Amino acid sequence: MPTTALFVEVLVVGAMTLAWLVTLFAAFLPLPNSAQIAALASLIREASPLLVLPSFALTYAVGWITNFCSERFLKIFFQHRIRDNRFGDPKRYEMARLMMFQHGSDELVHDVLVDRHIIRLARGGVMNFTLLAVALSIHGLHGRTLAWPFAFLCLVFAALSFAQWLTRYRSHYARIERIGDFLSKER
Repeated sequence: MPTTALFVEVLVVGAMTLAWLVTLFAAFLPLPNSAQIAALASLIREASPLLVLPSFALTYAVGWITNFCSERFLKIFFQHRIRDNRFGDPKRYEMARLMMFQHGSDELVHDVLVDRHIIRLARGGVMNFTLLAVALSIHGLHGRTLAWPFAFLCLVFAALSFAQWLTRYRSHYARIERIGDFLSKER
């Protein structure tokens, strides 16, 4: 079950990344007419059985790349302020985490892992919604005025994703600290 959840999580992040990449690429193309759209839809319908597996593979790979990039970017600004300030010595965090995985109940470990999924999804949302707003803004600069409200909406979603990520990130480390302290006193 955890592997399936992680797989779906990575696909969601990858699909969001592909959405802004396609939007960005489309910003530099002329707007298609209805005949071109119909021809493209027909081509996709005919080729879709052949494209399913490569599409999933691409989405999955892009999802992991986005997860890595967003984690590295946010880590620069927040890991020291949140995790390192809470635990001081990095070994203290690793010991608390180890205690939780070795001695915590299955329910506790599952709950913490679900929280990690939410953290990764929110972190990917920060990056993806921000870059989708940028891609839509380029459409707006090319005179496609309908893109501006959607770009603004994406920035709102990026801010909400960041708020969710930051809240979960802080509470995750506080929780690991409490669990580690509790389990080390029991041992």
